[in-house]
Amino acid sequence: MKKEKKLIIIIAVVILAFIVIAIISYNSYAKKNNNTESNNKTKEAEKGFLTEKQRLDIYKKVMVINLNKGQFNYDEIIPSQAFSYNQSMVKELNSNSITETSKIYTALMFSKNYFEPIKITYEEMSDENKKVMDQNYNFQQQISEENVRKLYKKIFGKELKTVNPQLDYTSTCPGYTYDSNNKVYLSHFNCGGSSNININYYINRIELDNNMAYAYLSVDYSGVNAIDASNYKNFKEYKITFKKANDNLYYYVNLE
Repeated sequence: MKKEKKLIIIIAVVILAFIVIAIISYNSYAKKNNNTESNNKTKEAEKGFLTEKQRLDIYKKVMVINLNKGQFNYDEIIPSQAFSYNQSMVKELNSNSITETSKIYTALMFSKNYFEPIKITYEEMSDENKKVMDQNYNFQQQISEENVRKLYKKIFGKELKTVNPQLDYTSTCPGYTYDSNNKVYLSHFNCGGSSNININYYINRIELDNNMAYAYLSVDYSGVNAIDASNYKNFKEYKITFKKANDNLYYYVNLE
């Protein structure tokens, strides 16, 4: 009887030992697996991934900096990877095409909802704008400098430093000038016609490197070809650099 009890105790100890070993082994495996997953997540974070909000915001900014004519509401622009514009509305992209003056035009073009019918009189205008009016460029709208500053920062992520660059009121549609007497921008619609050719664009990829994002834009200036993932390498490509700001969005730096 004593031998049987002793045998039962030995068997119980052995079983208990196996259970302890199994628990220790499982905990060790789980810890190792968790560490592996954690390391993988860290590596993924280091590689960098755009959120949907960031990706669509970059699409939108690529779209708006390509336009040279028109009047739009920035908040109503629907971001798209592929898009087309009438040839008469776009700027010819090159390393010097997005100047400070061009950025102000962009802010003005996409401030449609902030424009109002002109209120200042001819007598209240600056001398420069009186000369413009004397050339039969009749201003129809005005927008406050403050509202242009707000949208400029929303698009480009920086404060507008120069409110009165040399805006060529004859080459854009609408045409714009700045009135220093009243701190407003004025616009007119003495415009030409449009082209029957569309220019096609496709953002073929966005690459990340630390706080920088590089959007690669394929362009068909002939307007004949739709561009997509299967053929984008056949077209002229531009590299547009953006930098992440404190609000976690990316803003235009330069174009190559």
